[in-house]
Amino acid sequence: MQRFYRASRERTHDVRHARLNTQRKILTALWRMWLRREPFNPERFFPATDPPVKADGQRAPATADG
Repeated sequence: MQRFYRASRERTHDVRHARLNTQRKILTALWRMWLRREPFNPERFFPATDPPVKADGQRAPATADG
């Protein structure tokens, strides 16, 4: 949640808007968890920007055909 807040603050350059964006995001996540009865998934909340890492430690290709 801190990553989302910091990214929002960087994007909006406003603490108030970043806080409100984060509050909205938390409420949306809670609503989805309640409706779908799923556990919290931080990657779904705010995905990392790095591509996923394969089991052998190498990064997955950025394109679908790689």
